[in-house]
Amino acid sequence: MRVNIRVVPNAKEDMIIKQGDALVVRITEPPVRGRANAAALELLEAYFGKPVHLVTGAKLRKKIVEVDDTQL
Repeated sequence: MRVNIRVVPNAKEDMIIKQGDALVVRITEPPVRGRANAAALELLEAYFGKPVHLVTGAKLRKKIVEVDDTQL
């Protein structure tokens, strides 16, 4: 399943907010050397309870992630 997200770095606290058909991922990490992306993916994995991979938008605030929905 693919999900549109918008990452907001340097937030006061980590949180995920549903906004329309996308998720806003607020991260305390700065957008330096992929730290915000890594923190966003980690938070999304906890939110979905499944592995999450970045598909597009590595250097943009708007991204598309893939949630691994395969059953073991």
